[in-house]
Amino acid sequence: MATVTSLASARAGRVRQDQTVQDEKRRTLIAAIVLSGKGDRAAFKELYRLSNRMVFGIVLAVIRDRAMAEEIAQEVYSARWKRASSFDPVKGNPTSWMGAIARNRAIDRLRAERARGRG
Repeated sequence: MATVTSLASARAGRVRQDQTVQDEKRRTLIAAIVLSGKGDRAAFKELYRLSNRMVFGIVLAVIRDRAMAEEIAQEVYSARWKRASSFDPVKGNPTSWMGAIARNRAIDRLRAERARGRG
């Protein structure tokens, strides 16, 4: 019985530790977005570092063309640099915010390409 209890306790500790890491990442991402909105280039670099894989992955999943996905991901960051101040951490999760922007930008491009007869 002691083994089951110690395993459960160890698992609970890992879950708390994982949550702490996620909370810290979220706080760092929020700070990077907020400071980017004020023109802080170092914060924007951190925002990119923390979210580029996710943004690119979302865009690639929608577009399915690596070169176009890279271009769209770059557009996402360009637009975020200009409008980072629109993020409100009280209203939402920064990861969801970035993901929605990436997805919407990719869908917009896909629709535009189809309208031109390329998709």
